Amino acid sequence: MSLERANALMKRAVSQFRDETGSEEGIGYSQEESSEKTDVYALTFHIDGKGRPASYIGSTYSGPKTKTRDDPGSVKQLHRNADRFEARATDSVTNVTQFGNEDSVSAAGLNPDWQLFETSERESITQWGVLKTNMSVGYYVYNDDDEPKTTHFGTFSFHRNNPGVNQYTDSNYHQNNGRMEHDYGSGLSAELGRYAPTGNKTGSYSYSGSISAGIDGASLGIGASYSPTNVSRLDESDDVRDRAVWDWSYNPKLLWDGATQNPDTFEPSSLASTKATPEQDDRIVTVDRSADWFNPRAGVTSPNMSYVTLIRYDAP
Repeated sequence: MSLERANALMKRAVSQFRDETGSEEGIGYSQEESSEKTDVYALTFHIDGKGRPASYIGSTYSGPKTKTRDDPGSVKQLHRNADRFEARATDSVTNVTQFGNEDSVSAAGLNPDWQLFETSERESITQWGVLKTNMSVGYYVYNDDDEPKTTHFGTFSFHRNNPGVNQYTDSNYHQNNGRMEHDYGSGLSAELGRYAPTGNKTGSYSYSGSISAGIDGASLGIGASYSPTNVSRLDESDDVRDRAVWDWSYNPKLLWDGATQNPDTFEPSSLASTKATPEQDDRIVTVDRSADWFNPRAGVTSPNMSYVTLIRYDAP
């Protein structure tokens, strides 16, 4: 099916849940965009009794630039991962997110007033490589009798880039460039607070930590930890446009370089806040992830593949 069809099915599921339960809570729901034509081969959607959605979309590139990866092995991989995600989501939404019920939040070291807004997993298969991202968006409302209430939003994303040379026997594509963006300024215009990791870094490094914002107790004890090799990280975050942006590039791009043949994972996180009240279909945050891959044997670079998840608000 198309991304448009998948978007319509997920939006309809949220509307049916509200009609059937009469829920008066705001619900987050995701919608997808892509820079290239994609075919959706796997879709699962679950929403628990508290109105917390969890969804998986597995897709392949179907554009004209090269052959598609809709081979039986790739499609089977998407179906298998969709089944795994659904099993975790239906068992307990907290198993696939950094935000959940009070017990799990406290156990994770988070403020117990944080609640899950939406969690999702996206897997995009191309001939050049595979992008897989888990995203969780949570919210925390701070009430002050003397001030308008402040709503804090937190976004945690686990991003995995697997180059084609590691995924397929017929691909010579290595890691090249990657990008992750948490954009709060394009919709509800929440103000970007803290994000992690910060700053520019080159070479082998590791990061771990947490982020916090404001004086309202809106702190997230989630952090990132990874040890990529021969990677340059560029922090292009923009406080004016309220976007947290990270770019990664791999070096050297050599045929015999093992570092660029292996998958890498990154776990960026961010916080934003607003005094505005979300309205129907407001865009809370846009999570944009993209990558291209390099074939050192042929000396060519793949197209840049960009996949966007928009977390929107469904009002009671």
